[in-house]
Amino acid sequence: MPLARLMTLVELFAFTGFVLGFNVLHRLRGKKSLGEFPINPLLFVAGKFAMGTSWGFLFVQAAGVQLVPFPIPAALEYVSAVLLLLGIAFVVPAFWRLRSDSRFGVSDNASALRTTGVYRLSRNPMYLGFYLVTLASLVSAPHPVSIGCGLMGIYVHHRIVLAEERFLQERHGASYEAYRRRVRRYIGRNCP
Repeated sequence: MPLARLMTLVELFAFTGFVLGFNVLHRLRGKKSLGEFPINPLLFVAGKFAMGTSWGFLFVQAAGVQLVPFPIPAALEYVSAVLLLLGIAFVVPAFWRLRSDSRFGVSDNASALRTTGVYRLSRNPMYLGFYLVTLASLVSAPHPVSIGCGLMGIYVHHRIVLAEERFLQERHGASYEAYRRRVRRYIGRNCP
């Protein structure tokens, strides 16, 4: 098995294990995994399914099943592995910072605004990480279904981000506005 594919498989198993383990631990502690839908529930679920389908293509391609009618250059497989690793590097600390406030949808509990750690680099590091994982799939498994699902998933998740940001603005007011002026939506700090 080529090294890039092995790297991708290891990263995917680690990523999946972390997310599933985090959610199982969350439920064992009696925490809700589902919050209120920030957008239309059908669109929300369709976006999650679409993004997950795209990630499935990445897994199958990395496992050695050729999903496209042409070979993927090794350089692109390495690019994909790096994108996946970068995605994980945003998702894991974002989940960790949110801890018990992490859920699908917006939290109905009053929670503190997270502005430290990875949240100093991005207001939405978890979504940025999801986008990077999806881009890894599009690079490594450029199948029309994967591309369509990946782009739909990114579009829907961007709509979720916009809705969640409106929710945070309403909940945290001036403190969120100050944070929004300091840190960009996806990556980088704003100049004062």
